[in-house]
Order: sequence, then structure tokens, then C-alpha cells
Amino acid sequence: MGLSSFQIEPVFVPSLFVEIRKRLGQKGNAELNDLMIRQARDLKAILIDRLYGSHLELWKKKPRTYRREAQRAFVSFSKKKRRDKKDIRKATGQQLRYLRRNLPAGRQV
Repeated sequence: MGLSSFQIEPVFVPSLFVEIRKRLGQKGNAELNDLMIRQARDLKAILIDRLYGSHLELWKKKPRTYRREAQRAFVSFSKKKRRDKKDIRKATGQQLRYLRRNLPAGRQV
């Protein structure tokens, strides 16, 4: 956020996020969630790559990530024309589980 020091009071009012979701609408909110999950997944992969590349002597082989599977699942979901709540929940949970699987690899590196 670019804050100069730690502060106890919250930076955002929680109701602000509710207002943003209302203004974006259902479609905009879904796109925002997709974008956030995709960025988190990509940043995690980049972090693992960089840490592994800088400390090759510590590991026998590169930690396993589910990068390709996560990308395929995301692309197949994004190509769907009709997405109901069940599909959205399933795809979001699936992407979050891919991130969770990659967390131990990041801790090892």
C-alpha cells in the first residue's frame, strides 16, 4: 500500500468492498475474482521459480507445482458461455486448491 509505518486503524472501511461489488455487478465481480486468483497463482509460480533459481544447491529437483493443470482448468472455465453459481464456486475453489498445493513448495524454497 505504500504506508510509511505500521498503523493500527484499518486502511479501508469494510463496507467499501461491499459498495465496490455492488457497483461492479455480478459480471464485473466475477471478472475481478478471476483476475485476483489468476494473479495470485502466477505470482506464486514466479516466486517459486526465482527462489529455486537462486538456491540451486539446496534442492535436488525443482518443487512440484500444478501450474499447467491450473491454467487448463482456468481456460476451460473462462471459455464457458453460461456459468451458474455452482460452476463459479467450483472453479474458484479449484483455483484456490491449486494455490494451497503450491504453498508447501514455497515454504521449502
